[in-house]
Amino acid sequence: MKLHAVKSGASAGPANRTLVFLHGYGADEHDLVPLAAELDRGLAVVSLRGPLSLGGPMRAWYHLQQTAQGFDVDPGQIVQADALVVEAVAELAAERGKLLLAGFSQGGGMATRAALTHPEHLAGVISLSGVEPMRAPLVRAAAPTLRGLPAFVAHGLQDPLLPIASGRAVRATLEDAGLSVTYREYPMGHTIAQQEVEDLRAWLAALPAKTA
Repeated sequence: MKLHAVKSGASAGPANRTLVFLHGYGADEHDLVPLAAELDRGLAVVSLRGPLSLGGPMRAWYHLQQTAQGFDVDPGQIVQADALVVEAVAELAAERGKLLLAGFSQGGGMATRAALTHPEHLAGVISLSGVEPMRAPLVRAAAPTLRGLPAFVAHGLQDPLLPIASGRAVRATLEDAGLSVTYREYPMGHTIAQQEVEDLRAWLAALPAKTA
């Protein structure tokens, strides 16, 4: 696996699902790990580090440039990051069975892109305050493989970085692809709220038992 990762939580095994985290822009692989204990202490956790350095511990999946029209991105960098994420997810799924893939902000966009292209590795996908997945060309997997894949999408009504329209676009894209989407909006900014954690915990608890 080319991406650096940290692992925590329960040991990977037949009884334990694995939650894979993709952090947001400017964070690192340690950022989301504490969230797992609030969701389910029975989860095995793998958190991947974005390939690009922003200086010090700050990492990214692709670079952003602020413009008057919003964030400008290089689609080529997104596609390169796609390949790294899919490679890591495929390797982990081969070891552990189907995964839960979760991302925040930029990582949310990477998670939904991986779900749309390689759903065979996943038991579910989670986008928290996520970027829309269609920021770069994307070839979806065959419709039958996407149909019914569980997804949890949440976004803040007062998000100053990614307006609520972004969350609604994520929902629309996943629903159009046939995923089974649970969508929530919260009175928050670009963060993770306690009610969101509680709703996500309930969503995880309702998923079918782990399957290979």
